[in-house]
Amino acid sequence: MKKIFTLLLSAACFTAMSQTPFLPTSVVVYRVGDGLNPLRGVGTKVFLDEFSSTGTLIQSVEMPTNASGSNFALTSSGSATSEGMLSRSADSRYLLLAGYNSDTGIDVKGASAAVIQRTIARVDALATINISTLLGTTAFSANNVRTATSSDGTNYWAGGANSGIRYGTIGDSSVRVTSATTSANFRALSIFNGQLYASSTSGTTKGILSIGTGLPIDSSNGVLTLLPGIPTTGSPYQFYFADLDVTVPGVDVLYIADDGAATGIQKYSLVGGTWVSNGSLLPAVTGTRGLAAITSGTNVAMVTTTATKMYSLIDASGYNQPITGTFTEMATAATNTAFRGVALAPIAAVAPLKLVSFKAMLANDGANLNWTSANESNTKDFAIERSKDGKEYVAIGHVLAQNKNEAVYTFTDRVPFVGINYYRLKMNDANDKFTYSPVVTVSNRRSVKTEVFPNPALNNVTVSHSKAGSGATIVITNVDGQQVKLINVQAGAVQTNIAVDKLVRGHYIVVYNNNGDKSIARFMKQ
Repeated sequence: MKKIFTLLLSAACFTAMSQTPFLPTSVVVYRVGDGLNPLRGVGTKVFLDEFSSTGTLIQSVEMPTNASGSNFALTSSGSATSEGMLSRSADSRYLLLAGYNSDTGIDVKGASAAVIQRTIARVDALATINISTLLGTTAFSANNVRTATSSDGTNYWAGGANSGIRYGTIGDSSVRVTSATTSANFRALSIFNGQLYASSTSGTTKGILSIGTGLPIDSSNGVLTLLPGIPTTGSPYQFYFADLDVTVPGVDVLYIADDGAATGIQKYSLVGGTWVSNGSLLPAVTGTRGLAAITSGTNVAMVTTTATKMYSLIDASGYNQPITGTFTEMATAATNTAFRGVALAPIAAVAPLKLVSFKAMLANDGANLNWTSANESNTKDFAIERSKDGKEYVAIGHVLAQNKNEAVYTFTDRVPFVGINYYRLKMNDANDKFTYSPVVTVSNRRSVKTEVFPNPALNNVTVSHSKAGSGATIVITNVDGQQVKLINVQAGAVQTNIAVDKLVRGHYIVVYNNNGDKSIARFMKQ
């Protein structure tokens, strides 16, 4: 049910609440303004507002406006809508944001960095604030600092209207390293699958870019590369990469918050090395800039912000399908305040998952995999991956985690390759982090020739197979191993016609079982 929570207009609402640990299911919004004074182009108070998934305000964490102890100040320009792009570190343990080491009421954006240095704030799951990092006397001088991100909370990358991307160590304000060219006008930075990405609105680098290879720390690995297929005519802010198709290596779907009057949330899928548009959705109040999301199966649950509204949206259409869903309003910013970036709440570190054992053996029903684990906490699932050569792996199924101190799992690959099969587990946690298990092997020497045509198929396929004995069957499964069709093959037949018009678009596996002699083939349904 739709729930709207409007921030109260009273000044009491904006008094910093007592800090409590963030809830792992919360979202956090960068808010500028205390509700008392109109937003202007001067230093303005910054708050991190924690909301429940239905839009209830849980707490507001206020950034200091004066240096105290090891912490410097962090304010933002009240009128600079491009500032305040909040991010969560790649290990999910911290929030990162950028601002100015200044009190309120002072021209911060236009000030020389020699007078007002730019600052980085790191906030952990306990809502503990660390603003011990200054960006030096030249970085983002006389212009906006907008964004910061980190891999694990010990380092940071910062971007803005000039000065390229600055890399450094949290708490070390003595040396600043530029890790990318100064030609781009960066808005948001984030790390996905170990790669640093940015949104930019500057000339030939306008769009979504990868920065160098992996996580660059100096200009020698800071080459800006526009993602092929992403338009260079938009106004992109925060973005999110998802991995929705097991047949496409790495991230394959991209969502972008664009504040254009007719864009909103854009969706792209990686097809043959190029990002292809899957359309966009526009909320009632335009100007989307903030975006945070989480993936569950093929569903992507998003939260997006405009200056005045926060919305939730779920796209369940999957890889390379038109974006779907309905915006649900969650919160409204009060007068004299504005929402900017948004991120999922940081999560405290937990003891790592321990894989106690992982074994595989060939049986009559296929290759049986068995594993046990310990210390499961915040674990999402296990992806079972298979390879012919021990180099290139493809996911063939998923098993949800039990999240117990001791857990036992089984999975059967009913259609192993003929020859050596290499298996590994991709152990995913709820923070989109993962580790791999050791590799185990199974030798399958059973061989019966089976082919499917046409391939790709639209309405019907013909399965060519060895001469069928009494009781022979054909089973069609999806890539997750779920059975979608079972056909009893006529004894003596060497071909079987099957209607596939009601199957959804995607990849399928055909298993021909001739009294225990199994063979497989694959086809794609258009």
